[in-house]
Amino acid sequence: MMNACAVREWSWPLPFRATSVRHGRSQVAAVLGSFDVQSAIIDDACAVVSELLGNAVRHARPLSDGRVLLTMTVDESSVSIAVVDGGGPTVPSLVRPKPMSLAGRGLEIVHTLTSSWGVRKAAEGNTVYAVLQPT
Repeated sequence: MMNACAVREWSWPLPFRATSVRHGRSQVAAVLGSFDVQSAIIDDACAVVSELLGNAVRHARPLSDGRVLLTMTVDESSVSIAVVDGGGPTVPSLVRPKPMSLAGRGLEIVHTLTSSWGVRKAAEGNTVYAVLQPT
């Protein structure tokens, strides 16, 4: 993934609004593009960011500072993406949308594109994370 074995971490506190999805994708693409990361992984990472941030601003509350936090960790074998929000009425989970439904497929996309994903609940909110690894 990266030439060096060092673990690198980035975080972007973003406004709690839909336009932050585009900004988050741009930040992740720019960082990954500066390393020796396969273009397919960059594309998948951007799709994951879109789904996780989009879900956060649609279904959760902001953090206490009114924002949502996007983080990314890159090491020699993986890219980990996480979105921290203020939690919501339900815990994010895979659902089976109706065949003609236009919504409800976000976490299924994340599940398909990543080697693992999950949710960590805490008093201040939820962290939804996903790990991408080259094949």
